[in-house]
Amino acid sequence: MGTSYKLLRKALMPMALVMIDQTSQKVFIAASVFRVGTNISAPADNFRRHGLSVAVDPITGQLGGGAMIPTDGTVTWHGDSS
Repeated sequence: MGTSYKLLRKALMPMALVMIDQTSQKVFIAASVFRVGTNISAPADNFRRHGLSVAVDPITGQLGGGAMIPTDGTVTWHGDSS
């Protein structure tokens, strides 16, 4: 990455996309992510302003790789434990 980013404790946001299975009518988590603000995205966790988005396993809650949009617009994933 080449640049040091400070993580902001005040800008942490777990998010989940919850849907309903049309056949069984049961609710399920379709996707989940943990958004983290940085000193560049402050005061928010805005991904477009260089906040981090970290994958979350919807079953275990374990954090996976994190992504940030660098200045050139290319998404780079970091720290994937799989």
